[in-house]
Amino acid sequence: MWKRGERIPVDNLVRLLSKNSIARFYWICSKQLGVSLFPTSMDNWSTAHLLFTNWCMFYDSMYESIDRPPDRIIDDDEKLEQWNKHQREQRELRYEENYVSVGFKDGGISAFKADEVYVVEEGSW
Repeated sequence: MWKRGERIPVDNLVRLLSKNSIARFYWICSKQLGVSLFPTSMDNWSTAHLLFTNWCMFYDSMYESIDRPPDRIIDDDEKLEQWNKHQREQRELRYEENYVSVGFKDGGISAFKADEVYVVEEGSW
């Protein structure tokens, strides 16, 4: 955590602000009501606006996730990064397992390896 008087990098400061309960409230209201989070059009947003929005979206996805991490993980940036990395690795493993199980391991699925092959003749439909 940051100590009083310590310099905080801008990205870390914006990240810290975006997970604040008031910021989260504004984010949720903005999203549900379909109104802009800021009083200017998106074309006029600064880098800070974009960073804040990015982190709000990130934390929103964490809170809305089916595999939502506990608050103690969400509150700790390093633990959350580890959790996110683990989730990504697990998702990639599941993807690879599914990819192989449907027949894409050796170049894809061939109709000639199937038990039944249907041939549609012209004019029969």
